[in-house]
Formats: sequence, C-alpha cells, structure tokens
Amino acid sequence: MRLGSYYRRLVLPRLGVCVGPGPVLDVGSYDGGALAGLSGVHAVGLDRDPAPAGQCVVPMVRGDGCQPPFRPGTFAAVFALDVLEHEEDDRRLAAALVDLLAPGGTLWVSVPHRGYRAVPPMLTAPLHRRWGHVRPGYAADDLAALFGAGVVVEAVEWNEPVFRLLYFPVRLLWRPLPGLARLLLRVAARLDAHLQRGQKGHLFARIVRRPPDTTRPDAGATAPAPPTQAAPPVEAGSASQPAPRASGRRSGAAAEGGSTRPRGAAYDGKPPVAATLGLLALSALVVGCGPGSAPGVPGPAIRQGAAPVLAPGAPESWDSGAIHAPQVLKLNEGYVMWYDGTAGTDPYRGWSIGRATSADGITWERDPPTPVLTPGAPGAWDGVSVHDPRVVYDGTSYRMWYSGFDGERWQIGLARSEDGVTWTRHAANPVLRPGSPDAWDGAGVAYSSVVRRGAAYHMWYQGGDRGGVWRIGYATSLDGLTWTKHPANPVLDLGPPGSWDSARVFTPAVVPVAQGLVLWYSGAPRWGLGYATSSDGVSWQRGGRVLALGPPGAWDGEQVLTPTALWDAGGYRLWYAGSQEGRLAIGLALASPGK
Repeated sequence: MRLGSYYRRLVLPRLGVCVGPGPVLDVGSYDGGALAGLSGVHAVGLDRDPAPAGQCVVPMVRGDGCQPPFRPGTFAAVFALDVLEHEEDDRRLAAALVDLLAPGGTLWVSVPHRGYRAVPPMLTAPLHRRWGHVRPGYAADDLAALFGAGVVVEAVEWNEPVFRLLYFPVRLLWRPLPGLARLLLRVAARLDAHLQRGQKGHLFARIVRRPPDTTRPDAGATAPAPPTQAAPPVEAGSASQPAPRASGRRSGAAAEGGSTRPRGAAYDGKPPVAATLGLLALSALVVGCGPGSAPGVPGPAIRQGAAPVLAPGAPESWDSGAIHAPQVLKLNEGYVMWYDGTAGTDPYRGWSIGRATSADGITWERDPPTPVLTPGAPGAWDGVSVHDPRVVYDGTSYRMWYSGFDGERWQIGLARSEDGVTWTRHAANPVLRPGSPDAWDGAGVAYSSVVRRGAAYHMWYQGGDRGGVWRIGYATSLDGLTWTKHPANPVLDLGPPGSWDSARVFTPAVVPVAQGLVLWYSGAPRWGLGYATSSDGVSWQRGGRVLALGPPGAWDGEQVLTPTALWDAGGYRLWYAGSQEGRLAIGLALASPGK
C-alpha cells in the first residue's frame, strides 16, 4: 500500500465516511488501499495502470475514468480521490463519474485546494509537476461549476497541516521503516482532525445524484399526515472542468507521485462554502466507525418514581395542556431539556417549544417560563405548530432540528442559538421534506435524532405514508442543512405481525456506543419504548421492548413514547412522554447495560 493510500485510509473514517449496501467503484484506485479502512465496502477499482494483482485490496479493472467500462447507473457510491486535478478535460470526467451513479447515489471526490502549500512552500510547484497535476487545485466554487445541475455538491476543508509537515520525513521512512512511518501517519491524522479548516490542504466533496422525485424542492410533498392519535403529530404514527491525461490516477499532498487516496475535508460545525453551494449528504454514511461513549446495550428500564419529573404548566401558562418530546443534554452547569407543549387540547395545532434546566435530571425548572420557539408566520411551513426539538451543542453554539406543521404536512427545519434560549430559524427551512406522494415518507417527516460524527451529521427520522403508518428512515449531511435520504429507507420497518411494534415505529433517539449505535424508539399498537442496535446506522437488529405502559390509572398508563437517552453515571437515563386521559407529561426511567 502506498503512503497516500494509508493516510487516506486513516482520514476517511474521521470524516464519517463509511459505505453501506450497494456496489462501490473506486476510480483511480491503483490498489484500492484506502477503501480497506471503510466498514462494509464491496468495491471494484478502476485504474489505467493498476497495481499487480497480488497487491490489490479490491478487484481491479484496467480502464479510463472518462470512458468507464460500466453501464450508467450501476453504482451506489463512486470514489474519485485526487483524480480530477490530473485531467485535461475534467468536465468530461466529472460527467462520466456522475453518470455511473444510481439515482440518489454519492460521488466522493478529493482534490488539492487551490491554495495548497507544501512544507516547505517552495516545493509546492515541483510537487504539482512531479505528481502530474494539470491544475494546481480547486476552490469549492470550481467544483460546484464543474458538476453543474442534476447533482448536489458540498465541499469542506481538510487542511492537514501535520501531514504536510511530516510528508517528506515519512516519505523517506516509508520503505525502510514502514512501522514507524505508519505510526507517524496515525499521529498526523489524529491531530489533523482537530485542525480541519484551512485552504492549504485539500477539499473533500460529496456529490449526490438527485433521485427523480427530489429534483424539485416540493416534489411529492403534498400529502397531509393523517391525524390518527390524540397526541402531537409524532403520535400519529410519530453532506473546474477538462481529455484524459491520467484518468484513474490521483495525487496530491497525501500521495507520492500519483498516489492514491483522498484527503477529505472535515467540517467544524459552521458551514464554510457549503452554505452557498448546493449541499449534500451521503447515501451510505455509516456512523459506527469510531468508539462511542456508552459501553453496551440496555437492559430493562425502571421507572423513577410514580409521578412525572416535569408536568404540564400551571393554568394559563403556555404549556398547561400537555408537554412531550423531551431532548436532554448534560452540560457543565447540569441538565438542559427542550420540549414541546401547548395550552390547548389539539394534538396538532398551537404547540411551541420550551426549555427547562435541572441540577440532577429529576427536579426541573422552566428556564425561561415562556417558549423559546413558537410557530412561524401564518402560511409558513411551520406556521401552525412546532414540535420535537432535537438539539446538538458543539461547545460554542446550539443547533436545533425541529418538526413544523403547516396544517397539512410535517417537515423538519433547523434553528440556531448561542445560548439555547434565543433561536433563529434558518432561511433554507425546511431542511428535510416528505418524499413523493406514494413513498413511505410521502405524508410527512418529523421527530429527528441527529448525531454528529467527524465531518458529517447523521439523522434518523420518522416518516409517514398516506395510510398513517410511521417508520424510521436515515439521512446524512455535511452541514446539517441539505440532507440525502438513504436509498435503503426505511431502515427500521414495522415489527413482525403480532409484535408490540407491528403497527408503527417512530420517534427515534440514537446514542453512539462502543459497539456502534443504540436506537431508542416508540412502538405501537402495544405502546412502549424499545431499542435496536447497529454497526452502520442502516441495518438494525431489534433488542425488544424495555419499557411498557404504566399500571392502569398511572400518569403513563395510556401512552409511552418520545424517548431521549443519555449514558450517565454507568447507565442509560431515559426521559420520555406518557399520558393518562390524553394529558401528556414527561417522566424518567433508568436502564442498566444488559449482559
């Protein structure tokens, strides 16, 4: 394996890049070494001059990327890492690569940034010549113009300062002392992941071929979500340009003369160029690539007390009628909860989002006493109700994905805040829309759970069809704004006939764990909370129901739903909503790791 391939092998998982089901093509692969670091990849490589067969990690095909020997629409994912800068006619190559994608498929590209600088800088031009670059690099706008309409493009920066500093020493060590060289590259990748922004390294881009039913923003998003429950909507079923010179060869700072792997670009939480480009998410991004924060899957959940920890507000308050859909974060000052509430009885209209704080996660105080997000203007996509706050904190600011209702359908939007109290809606809202009218999520999308891993955001959400059935799907994004739904959706379907979750699965809450992911969710017809586990975020194995309805007459004796989960003090804390006589409140249960 070449030096550049090994570094890319380390970088790709740090960017959250893992490839799920479906055929994968690696253009300019040489030996396929970089994809060896990705989970679950079944790939073929394409190269004009591939490595000898005994050195290849994936099966190799000799050929030209501008005239690939494959039928259009063959691949769920295509990699072209440090290839475009070698091409006189990179526009032709770009079109050929996109043509290989199935609708909804993803093309991964890495290129040197237009501002690329070697260490020392005076070697930048000689390295470009040595590596056979036709052009020294690209800016994000170049990539957007190169790939044009019909795709969604997002480029983010991977500045790689440590790798650029160590490149020449590691190059000298690569053959005589490969163990030491690889150790230095592992250190470089780890440090570079914390120094991602900058224009002296590489750009990593995801280019997604739009599915036929998503080329128009409102395509297929007209069917209303059928109101079927006496609770909020979720209860209704709840990421410039030119003829082949070396198609299939790549190079750059991570490569020695025509080496093979990308330097992706990680994202620091504030969209750089991505916000002005069309943004992308990836069709098969696996998030169980790194260590998680919790050690295991849950055992049975035990209620904490016979009463809710947060009940509806006092008479005349904004949330006096019902509250539900908690989202809890543990921060330095204690626990913070966002939740939705209403003063009325309509399960779909007049809901707002509030905030509460607690020192122990049990005794809560509304902070502030008024809502922090109310419905939008009349006629807006969220003008009737806002629900289901899902909040991610990056250490300096907050992002909230929430469900909005316009009287006909549910969609998901994004708001931002510096303090968790004052929120600003994003101008691009809604950021996730229903599918085509006959799709599994054609009637509405709501109640997301968002996890950030590396450069990518991963969203699990509930989607409803026109028959009122809700299931759980998966989407990915580099900036949290433009999301790509996974082609395998729904990733969690209804349980088998007669099971507790055979009528609907909804309200996902995903927690990264050491082994991958745990997805908590609500199920019906026998109301309760259950979980499933996954190593890739796409294929889930049910673990069963861990919390059933409370006893008859209890505050949660009629419904149990909308969980949020934290690994805390050696176990899982589950805040969830329950109801009795239609009055929703929020309770707490604990679940220890299972055997």
